[in-house]
Amino acid sequence: MKKEILVRILASLALICMILPMLAFCVRADGGGASADIFKSNIPKAPDMNGVAGAYVYNVDNSTEVLAYNGENRIYPASLVKVAAFALASEKLSGRLDEKVTVTQQMLSGTVGTYIGIEAGETFTVKELFYIAFCGCFNDAVNIIANVCSGSVSAFVAEMNLKAAQLGATGTVFTNPTGIHNNGMYSTMSDLGKILLDASRDPLVMQITSTSKIELEKSEDHDRYMIYNRNMLISDRTTAKYINPCANGLNAGSTVESGECVATIAKKEGLSYLCIVVGGKEQVTDDGEKYITSYKLINELIDWSFESFGYVKLFDSSVPCADLSVKYGIDVDVVSVVPDGEIIMYLPLSFDVESKLDYRMRFDKPEFEAPLKKGDTVGRMTVLYEGEPLGEVSLKLTKDVEKDTFLYTLDSIKAFSQNRVFLLTVVCAIGYTVLFTVCAALLRRFGGGKKKKKNNSLI
Repeated sequence: MKKEILVRILASLALICMILPMLAFCVRADGGGASADIFKSNIPKAPDMNGVAGAYVYNVDNSTEVLAYNGENRIYPASLVKVAAFALASEKLSGRLDEKVTVTQQMLSGTVGTYIGIEAGETFTVKELFYIAFCGCFNDAVNIIANVCSGSVSAFVAEMNLKAAQLGATGTVFTNPTGIHNNGMYSTMSDLGKILLDASRDPLVMQITSTSKIELEKSEDHDRYMIYNRNMLISDRTTAKYINPCANGLNAGSTVESGECVATIAKKEGLSYLCIVVGGKEQVTDDGEKYITSYKLINELIDWSFESFGYVKLFDSSVPCADLSVKYGIDVDVVSVVPDGEIIMYLPLSFDVESKLDYRMRFDKPEFEAPLKKGDTVGRMTVLYEGEPLGEVSLKLTKDVEKDTFLYTLDSIKAFSQNRVFLLTVVCAIGYTVLFTVCAALLRRFGGGKKKKKNNSLI
């Protein structure tokens, strides 16, 4: 009987052991604006603005206004008006560059200021007129072009004003296409930024205004003309002290009322800046050397822009940014994560990334279990400046993590063994086994009745 009881107990325990692993492996794991502010609030000190009426610096690549000194003050733009005229003329005539234009007296009428001396009856191609007007900055050629484009200077100027309004230059009024002073013709530094930026996107405008000099040889159509660029950042015709190898195109000029004005696109190491300075004047150093304040300042602004601003990594994507706890890894319980990519911003180069930025980590799960693969995405990292997000990247694992199956099984059994349902099941099973064994023993002992006595009588 004892042998049968033992067999029954062992059978019951075996049944429980068969059910337990199946239940254990069914358990599931728990699931679970600012860029403009950061730039403006960290701009380093700019060069001294003394001796000029206005200055403007704009990063073309990132559409970022870097500096606007007296940005909304009304100023007289002088020959910077020619850049607006060129942009409009290029729209109308860039497909007719080889077309010949015979000059009439009507085209030359009303020409004042600087002129090269074109005479009625001479014939030029449109491209030649562009070089005379916008490289050499001669007013007679500008008026000829205005007539070719629109039939008259006044009609051309009306179109210039319309285009300025379309660009959002609402503080600008043109009265002529040459820049000759008129009290009713004015602009602002911010408006000039919009107008000149638009012009700088025209390859023909940049090609011709970047040319330091060009010779138009004498022909049966016209006399010989030697054209020198009036912008002293580009041409050394007058002096070489303002030459800047970063300068590309646009224009320069002056009137008594406007002062010395100059504008260019400065390019270096993948960055481009629109730089404009107006209202300059001639001054003398302590050593007795004469200089023009607008040219001095624009060269200082070009140097300052390239030295002070650039592309800054908001973090090093090769350096782990957090450690992730991992369950059931073979000899591993922690694995590092790194950003999956980079966030690069155009910023002041002096910007201290480590002290001024915060990094917020969000993981996809509260807990991760092996196996895991290198490169798996496990969450996101947000970069913040003063509480405002600048950008976000994924977080990825730096190495593989293999699964320790034995550890996982033991942990699963442990977890299941602490489950109330399991404990109740065990208690019931033990109770059932004990009850079954007791009942079986009692039945065997008392349920069979009295045994018959053996008859040992002799016959």
